Amino acid sequence: MYALVGARIWLDSSDLRCVVDRASEERGRDFPKNLEDQLNDFGKDIWCWNEGPETRTTKSRLKYVDGVR
Repeated sequence: MYALVGARIWLDSSDLRCVVDRASEERGRDFPKNLEDQLNDFGKDIWCWNEGPETRTTKSRLKYVDGVR
């Protein structure tokens, strides 16, 4: 994601693509609208929103125990 946004400095948004999974409107959106708006500021053409019947936004969590990940 960082490389994609960095590449935006030199390339037009229509030359870049990134697939983002999210739940459909019917299932209740699980991707924050304010984050979607921030991503779209880099160019709406970049983001390919993947909405399927069983699709959900990928989530992760970093956990540190005694300074070790």
